[in-house]
Amino acid sequence: MQQDKIPTIIIVGAGLGGLSLYHALIKNKDKKEFNVKIFERESSPTDRWQGYHIGLSNYGAQSLLNCIPSSIAANLPKAMPNPVPDVETHGIIITDQVGNVLLAPPTKPFKDVYDLAKISRGLSSMITYRDRLRDVLLEDVPVQWNKKCIEYLETKEGVWVSFEDGTQEFCNILVGADRINSPI
Repeated sequence: MQQDKIPTIIIVGAGLGGLSLYHALIKNKDKKEFNVKIFERESSPTDRWQGYHIGLSNYGAQSLLNCIPSSIAANLPKAMPNPVPDVETHGIIITDQVGNVLLAPPTKPFKDVYDLAKISRGLSSMITYRDRLRDVLLEDVPVQWNKKCIEYLETKEGVWVSFEDGTQEFCNILVGADRINSPI
């Protein structure tokens, strides 16, 4: 009897989306055995500025907590600061072109991401530092850095992924999480 090979999944892009997918796949390895590899074009986690804050809604918090293991979830508060009273707010504010507040729906302060995730009706959100969230999601992830994907080739057996440094990797499933203008 021929032993089936363990399928390989390659994720190209170690941003918030690629890292969340990586954790979700690893977290669910007990349901199906597979290998997961993640590649990033940047040379290190600090190679590129990661942008400003992002808002994480209650639905986003629920999804994120479902994707990541509890060991990573325990570190999420590092990326989600408490707002400075009378200066910052967690929520949605609509302003005009010069910053005058047009609409500021009342918001409920949240203790942490777990408190936010418990909201099942309506839409609530909190501020998240994009760079710190990426750092938390990078914990214990074996990212292969400086691996810019330039092309891929589908075959009957799977997919060959080619990188700018001349190397290639084979996989059964290829996921492009490497932003706009991706070759994938």
